[in-house]
Amino acid sequence: MKLPNMEAAVVSEDKITGYLLSPTHRDGHHKAAFFLGFGFTADAWQALAAALLKHAADHGVAKVENTPFGTRYVVEGTIDTPYGTNAGHSFGVVSGDRSGRATFCHSLST
Repeated sequence: MKLPNMEAAVVSEDKITGYLLSPTHRDGHHKAAFFLGFGFTADAWQALAAALLKHAADHGVAKVENTPFGTRYVVEGTIDTPYGTNAGHSFGVVSGDRSGRATFCHSLST
């Protein structure tokens, strides 16, 4: 199964710079260490946004879970990185609003 409403998927700058690439975020600092280690940076946050969208488009949904924030779709596979390597990883994609648009993301494998 592919991610529902993939064409409406959004990866916000705040989610990336304030969480996924923030070494000081209480919950996100481990994720930041992972992504920063593969060459992603807050200054070029769009690169991570594009990689996550490509990840979701290229790989199928491995698991569906209900959470207090909405439906989580776990997408497993690799993402392209600035260092030219493919990082194997799983990401939870939460679709929490009534439009069904996917709002990325949080890492499940760190």
